[in-house]
Amino acid sequence: MNLLLVRTGYPPLVIAPEHRARYIDALQALQLAEEPAPYMALMAERLEASLDHHLTVLSTGDVTLA
Repeated sequence: MNLLLVRTGYPPLVIAPEHRARYIDALQALQLAEEPAPYMALMAERLEASLDHHLTVLSTGDVTLA
């Protein structure tokens, strides 16, 4: 998925350890129950967080921001 995002000009998504359980649950819902909504919601949330982070870095020049 990150390769597709980077190829289209978006930053890669980061699934941090604190999001891992939700990520696994969302993957299971997608794969086992064929329910894409939890996965899509998590990916959209993480993409927005990545974009916010990149915009903050670009506007402040501080690459140490988390």
